[in-house]
Amino acid sequence: MNRLILMISILFTSSVNAATSKIDTIKSIRASTNSISVVWAKNSWGDASSNECSTANGVLAIDTSTDAGKSILSIALAAMVSGKNVKFSTSTSQCLPVGGYAPYVVSVTIIN
Repeated sequence: MNRLILMISILFTSSVNAATSKIDTIKSIRASTNSISVVWAKNSWGDASSNECSTANGVLAIDTSTDAGKSILSIALAAMVSGKNVKFSTSTSQCLPVGGYAPYVVSVTIIN
């Protein structure tokens, strides 16, 4: 019974937080007063920078109006300064305005 509940919760969590991920090194980050930071990759974010609502090419967006977004931005800045690779996961259905619309970052992990 516990396994069934665990499997259902994993499936539900995956569908609610559906995301696309990509590993790369950060080229630059732009923070602005509208509480949205934009992240560029040295190479390409690939599929992570393209979802059903995105119109901005090759960028990801971080919502820094939330505590989670501030944490993601802090990790991204640390990775950029240290030259570490990062894995960004983005929403497959949410975008933020960045002079077009860019996929919303839901998590970041420093890889090496």
